[in-house]
Amino acid sequence: MKLFFKIFKFFIILLFVVGAAFAFMIHIYANFYKIDDNVYRSAQLNSLNTSYYLQKYKIKTVLNLRGEPKSGTKWFDDEKKRVEQNGAQLISYDMFAGRFYDYKATSDLVNILRDSPKPLLIHCLNGADRTSLVSALYSYGVLNQTQDEAFKQLSWYYGHVPFFRPHVIAMDNSLLNYIKKRESVNKIKTAE
Repeated sequence: MKLFFKIFKFFIILLFVVGAAFAFMIHIYANFYKIDDNVYRSAQLNSLNTSYYLQKYKIKTVLNLRGEPKSGTKWFDDEKKRVEQNGAQLISYDMFAGRFYDYKATSDLVNILRDSPKPLLIHCLNGADRTSLVSALYSYGVLNQTQDEAFKQLSWYYGHVPFFRPHVIAMDNSLLNYIKKRESVNKIKTAE
């Protein structure tokens, strides 16, 4: 029995160390990834790396999923200033990781993704949940990838882990709802 607890304790510590290392890597590298040649995803960039990423990838639009807070909020004022300095457009869309987004809201996001000047950068605070949903909507709704391909954007690889934070399953449910509704809308259009 003592051996069992030692092994159990070892695996708990190992899980914590691996999780902490993964979180550190996401933070250091801004969780920045390329979806395709037109769209990138990341965590909230900071004053040191915003200009770097915007210039390197020639970003024309930044889609901020944290919303537009009251003026005087340092992160937002800094981001707005750096985006404008680099000749890009900032679009703010207020999202919460624990909220379910209906078909209208997800369709509005797909329209923003489709119509915004490219290259486009999508971000939230950590690039894990809201950014994952919007990246998946881009994959499915704009690129017309399969459901399986779209769900790859909602992955632990980007920090989206509903097992540890159950409220973020709302992002998965929002994507699934969009897929089902879009398929039924397409069937109706085809039948007409």
